[in-house]
Amino acid sequence: MGRNDDVNTELSDLLDELTAEGCVVEGTPAFEVTKKVIEHGKGALTGSEQAVFQNEVVPALRGLAQARERRDQDDASAADGDAQE
Repeated sequence: MGRNDDVNTELSDLLDELTAEGCVVEGTPAFEVTKKVIEHGKGALTGSEQAVFQNEVVPALRGLAQARERRDQDDASAADGDAQE
């Protein structure tokens, strides 16, 4: 398995999570463009598809990453609180 396969698998998993969270809706341009990146790579995108990816998908991915960080910090804080009891 090459690096691109790993990236595509990770992006596929992230798309599933974005869809489950309602950040990207199946059938929308953001969803379809992301599927195209997963299947063919970012280089296969047209100019307008690149714009959709940069303006809609990338911010959604950043938001997901930030939400994960907050959740991890909250979990760590809760674990610290439990350990001090």
